[in-house]
Amino acid sequence: MKKITLLLVFLLPSFALERVGVVVKVKGKVKLFRSLKATKLKGGESLYLGDRVRTYKGLAFIKIFKNKVVLTENSLLVVDRDKVYVKEGRVYFRVFKGKDFKVISRNVAIGIKGTDFMVYRRGGRFILYVKRGSVIAQILREGEEFKRELEEELKELEESKREFEEELRETAREVLRSLRVEEGVALTIVDGTFKKIKIPKRFIEDFKLLDEF
Repeated sequence: MKKITLLLVFLLPSFALERVGVVVKVKGKVKLFRSLKATKLKGGESLYLGDRVRTYKGLAFIKIFKNKVVLTENSLLVVDRDKVYVKEGRVYFRVFKGKDFKVISRNVAIGIKGTDFMVYRRGGRFILYVKRGSVIAQILREGEEFKRELEEELKELEESKREFEEELRETAREVLRSLRVEEGVALTIVDGTFKKIKIPKRFIEDFKLLDEF
């Protein structure tokens, strides 16, 4: 079975500084990993290139420019200059129109304009659900797979910034399949192709978190 790397392409404003967003608020246990140091994440804290937000028994409410991101329990998000990486967990996005932005989590490219959606990644399983709007999902030819295990994330933080750039370039390959994903549709990937699925009711109910800030 082919390995798959997900690339979600949205639209956000560009920026020139290293600051990439702000933590609006947190609930429960959430940590920030920066420059080989782990600290308790607090509301109002800025996020910078290479920062990693890890939720445990908690939630993180983040703004990347005007766009909203919510990490549910046991999720890991890495922020970069013009993209974020969903490394693990269930993450909700409300993306507004603007310039290109990318969310990477296995090997699919999804073009989005003004959309609410969810990305779920746990082990080898991936789910995309579109709550509002529509997206163009494209399965790409295999790029370089993420090789670090989650337990190695912290000690390799400094090196990861360069690796992320290389991984992004590797995903820019031939499109194998393309599909418009309409509002209310959930997809997973089986044997290198899209498959519609049903998702738990709580996955849909948790979109209300995007209205809390």
